[in-house]
Amino acid sequence: MLPKSRYLAMALILLGVGSLVIGVVFIAQGVSVRGQISEGLRAEKVTLGIEEDLVEKGDVVDTEAEARGAEGTLEEHLRESYGTYGDTERDPPSVLHISLVQLCGTP
Repeated sequence: MLPKSRYLAMALILLGVGSLVIGVVFIAQGVSVRGQISEGLRAEKVTLGIEEDLVEKGDVVDTEAEARGAEGTLEEHLRESYGTYGDTERDPPSVLHISLVQLCGTP
């Protein structure tokens, strides 16, 4: 039979290995999300904040730093065109309820 300190040492080692595995998973997810964001930015073809010669070569906003540089201008343009979210028209709750009832089929 193993002494209690041996069980404690084994439990701590397992906890440490588990923490390392979880850390690696989180890092992999972060890299994956960064790639998805870059792909989404490329699909939008935003060129704000990029020098003209780079735009002519086909460069678009596709990194976090470039997106942050274009953020203020994009936000300003959206607010000028559509206002804030609170300013947008929305269906009254009764219409939304009717739509959900029709969608779900239950009253």
